[in-house]
Amino acid sequence: MRKTLGPEELAERAHELGARLRQTSGTPLALLAGNGPAALVGRHLANVRKAPLVPVNPLLRPGEIAHILRDSQAPNLLCERNHAACAEAAIAALDGQRPKLVVMDEEPLASGEVLIFEGARMPGKSASAIGDEDIGATLIYTSGTTGQPKGCFRTAAQEAARARELASTYGLTSKDVQLIACPLAHSAPGMFVRAAHAMGTRSIIFPRFGPATFRAAWQKYQGSFFFLVPTQYRRLLDNFASGAPSPWAPPASTRAALVAGAPLSDELRVSVMDWLGPKRLWQFYGSTETGTISIARPGSTSEGGVGTLAPGVEVQVRGERGELCPSGVVGEMFVRSPTLMSGYWPGKSIEDAEGYVSVGDLGFITEAGALHLVDRKNDTIITGGVNVYPAEVEAALLAIDGVDAAVVVGLDDDDWGQRVVGLIASSSAITEKLLREKCRETLAPYKIPKEVHFLPLEDMPIGASGKPLRRRAREIIER
Repeated sequence: MRKTLGPEELAERAHELGARLRQTSGTPLALLAGNGPAALVGRHLANVRKAPLVPVNPLLRPGEIAHILRDSQAPNLLCERNHAACAEAAIAALDGQRPKLVVMDEEPLASGEVLIFEGARMPGKSASAIGDEDIGATLIYTSGTTGQPKGCFRTAAQEAARARELASTYGLTSKDVQLIACPLAHSAPGMFVRAAHAMGTRSIIFPRFGPATFRAAWQKYQGSFFFLVPTQYRRLLDNFASGAPSPWAPPASTRAALVAGAPLSDELRVSVMDWLGPKRLWQFYGSTETGTISIARPGSTSEGGVGTLAPGVEVQVRGERGELCPSGVVGEMFVRSPTLMSGYWPGKSIEDAEGYVSVGDLGFITEAGALHLVDRKNDTIITGGVNVYPAEVEAALLAIDGVDAAVVVGLDDDDWGQRVVGLIASSSAITEKLLREKCRETLAPYKIPKEVHFLPLEDMPIGASGKPLRRRAREIIER
């Protein structure tokens, strides 16, 4: 089954939807929708109204959504109708001014369906011609290590610069067919769909990733370009690359398969390259705050690291006292580029005097210019390509009756990159099953611990100040 959405219909639906909103020119526009027509119509409307788009992940629970609405002060919440009850609960949790809930008419994609999103009809357009009006500003809530998610504000000019970089780097044209199986509420997939549309590229959009449906559409529509996180590549390999009597070969149309969003192990990189062929796999490293930082092009991914710096990107590797580290020495990486965010919402600018931003990664740069990641300076967990706050999960666990202390960490996982693991001290006979059930009431599924360990309160890795000692927690779990 398939649905289609072309440029004229996109503009018409956005115009009709706009008549139902409160005034939004220049003010954030929140959008709660999965992958499908509603996400694209909402994005287009935000662009037309010059309103920073606030994409809200439909996996979030009402309390999590309420924080985004409260912080962004969006006067409207566009909502796909199958998420209306969650949206109503989120709005009900707010005090004071509440956004207007606008339930969209768009039909959600059913399981097994795809949406064919036709690119803008601009044959021969070059990447350099992508303008601010093609892309629009965004306010994306992203993770840290403490407190609530922060709104990363990117102007239309910054987003357009990022779109030009993507279209130019990967050579997107109107002849390409892009496959999108990652959530459009996330930064990279949302940018890829907008950049591709501006270049006239057709996009095949899945409501969710599944190896069988992805393979079928890849073959049927002769997909040439796509971005997946490492966990999704592993799913494809498990299902098709080792199939009997012989592996399933990707279509000859495939020219660029991108991977990012989480660490890519050497073992998985080699397996994917063996399957796809050495000329197809691209790896990039970046963040919502920075855009693309580095790119490993086909043929260079076996050299280790995460590639060399993208055009216009500058990276300083700094030691603990802020000193610049020489080549090969590990330090905290600070980034400056044309695609850097303006700052965290509301109205905050980059604090670094030289305009650099750190996203908490430790690494080094070789004399040849290759960027290598070593570890995370902060405690953000990246599971299946999605960031998770340990502190947010701990707060949800501590709100459960009978939980006296909680420490959450991320541990390496061959499948997910990292898995969320909790250490719990409880004075009652609480079970791991009950903990997960309670967490489902307040946390998105990907934030719920996949593994729980129980300890006596006196043995919990918590410092005298009450701060979780996460390194100690990992040592305890791995013993």
